[in-house]
Amino acid sequence: MPVNFYYYIAIVFAIAIISAVVTLVMMRKRAQKFLDEHPDAVKVTLKNVNWLLYIKTTSVHLVDGAKPVRVATSFTSQAFFLSPGTHILNVSFSKQRPGIIYKSVTTTYDPTNIEVVAEAGKAYRLYFNTSEKRYVFEEVEAK
Repeated sequence: MPVNFYYYIAIVFAIAIISAVVTLVMMRKRAQKFLDEHPDAVKVTLKNVNWLLYIKTTSVHLVDGAKPVRVATSFTSQAFFLSPGTHILNVSFSKQRPGIIYKSVTTTYDPTNIEVVAEAGKAYRLYFNTSEKRYVFEEVEAK
C-alpha cells in the first residue's frame, strides 16, 4: 500500500478525535450556561446498558418541546438537566442483541411523551423497564 494511504487514515482519525473533543466542550458550555441560569436545576441520568453485544439505549428527544440540555457523565453515560417542576419528556427506547439469522436484532419503541415531576436538590434516573414495558423516572442519591 502506498504511504499516502496511512496519512489519509491518520487524518480521518485526527478529525474524529477533534470533533469529539469539540462536541464535548460545546456540550459542557451549554450545560454550564443552563446551570448558571437555573441554579436549582436537577440532573437526570439516563440508564443505558452497553455490554459487548447487548445495547439498551434510552433517548430523550424533547423536554417541554425543546431540545434537552445534555451532558456526558462518563465515556458511555449521558445525563440532562431539568428545572424544578412538572415537565413533558419525549422519550424512546431501543435494544440490540446478537441474532441467529441476522448479525443483530434491534427492537425500537416509538417516541412517547411522559410527564415527570422534578424537585430541586434531588437527582433522578430515567430508564425503560423491559419486563413491564414502561419508562421509570426514579430518585437517586445526589452525587
